[in-house]
Amino acid sequence: MPHGPGSILVDTTGGWKPEQFVLYDDGKRPVLQLSNDKLGLVASYILDYEPQYNDTSEMCRNDVLGTIMERALAKATVKNKRSNARTLKSGQTLVIGSYLIAKNEGIALNQENVFGFIAHNHTCAEIHLSRTPFKSGEENLFDAALDSFTYDPDYIPAPADYALMAKLLPPAMAAAYGPAAEDSQSQPGPSRLAPPTLTFAFPNHPGYLRIDAPAFAITELSAKPNGNEFGIRAQDKTAGISMLGFLYLPPGKPPLTSASCMQNQLMSELSSIQDQSELRNVFGKRMVKNASGLDIGIIEYSPTKKKPNPFGFTARIFVAANDVCADISFDSPTPITSAILDPLLNALVFDPNRQPDFFAKFRFATVLYDHHQFAAAAPIFADAISLLSSVDDPSRWRRIAADQASMSYGMSGDLKRSRAISEAAIAKDPDYPLYYYNLACADAESGDATAARTHLQQAFDRRANTIQDEKLPDPTTDDSILKLKKDKAFWAFVQSLPKN
Repeated sequence: MPHGPGSILVDTTGGWKPEQFVLYDDGKRPVLQLSNDKLGLVASYILDYEPQYNDTSEMCRNDVLGTIMERALAKATVKNKRSNARTLKSGQTLVIGSYLIAKNEGIALNQENVFGFIAHNHTCAEIHLSRTPFKSGEENLFDAALDSFTYDPDYIPAPADYALMAKLLPPAMAAAYGPAAEDSQSQPGPSRLAPPTLTFAFPNHPGYLRIDAPAFAITELSAKPNGNEFGIRAQDKTAGISMLGFLYLPPGKPPLTSASCMQNQLMSELSSIQDQSELRNVFGKRMVKNASGLDIGIIEYSPTKKKPNPFGFTARIFVAANDVCADISFDSPTPITSAILDPLLNALVFDPNRQPDFFAKFRFATVLYDHHQFAAAAPIFADAISLLSSVDDPSRWRRIAADQASMSYGMSGDLKRSRAISEAAIAKDPDYPLYYYNLACADAESGDATAARTHLQQAFDRRANTIQDEKLPDPTTDDSILKLKKDKAFWAFVQSLPKN
């Protein structure tokens, strides 16, 4: 894309010939079309970033195919609509949608169309294959192109990439990649819109905020056990800017505005502001609207000359609505000019009404777990499981979330709920070994060597079914299993188990 990370690698071997490269949607959506005379196929590769949409691969598929059916093919005869998925060598899931256009506008076509989608951070990576005419039994002609689809959502384009894109485009469109190439060299900081890197959400309350700032790398995450605050610390090392932000539910009566949230927060910090008076001064306070019309409160600080200032220059922004407030500070050793701040403000997306999805819950719970807040993390992990129908590869995420929920309950001392989570998961997915391993840990905590032995054996019998790059824990070093070490027969069994 002209802005932001992400790339599709297109293999032109095997007879594929590039035919056309075009930018749609005001220069934001690149589409590369190729043909293969040997296979009788036409292929299009597409990248499409929509900050409000493209949450999942299924949503990409449904949106694209739904639009085609409602508009381009509204009067066509369409047959054999199918939806499925395939796992790529990368481990990614390519969500598939296909159909046959038997006739369009009175003309017989017999054109088979196959689409594949991968969504990541509101970007849809897409492949569209078609063959005209198509005959039953030719489905395998599409397989190689689908299996070789290669999407790297984190790839950062280099100037040479932008130059190549500009070279392939018609002159009127090539200019879109010119500034991008310059930006990638001269302004690697928060100067370009891109898929999100900084996303805030609650686990059990509406509220969502995202800043599209790919130059910032997250260095720390925080979460309140009561579910009312989520924080991110991040840094753009190239530009020397650090960020600390919180999405939170402040005390007080809603409704809130960005202005009232800013004022209330300042009043609550009055004493600390006075304490910092020798370090920095407030030199600006204002309300602005970003490109999407969102009201944003801004306070700007500058260092004094009285004492060394650990903050430097600060731009602190506030966004609020309903009972949700965001407070985000950008700190820099040099002044934060409008050229730096404005792109960040325009890259901000705020939705106080958005309900938490699976990943909002899972991420919040993971942060709590990483800070050893097991009792708070456990019910959020468990609650996330109920939202699995909206995610790609739900069986994989069910395994991960159920495992984390069971461990969190177990580590908080609630063995009954830990066991219930694992047993419910086994009823749906009896082949995953870590469910049995977690039961063995609960058994060991309860002093039941017989049950622990049975469940450990069941876990290791299924050890080939772990998720990719995952391994069963070593029971000889597990704190729970070690509690039965004095049982010589049990411990001999543990030591006899195969090593990963």
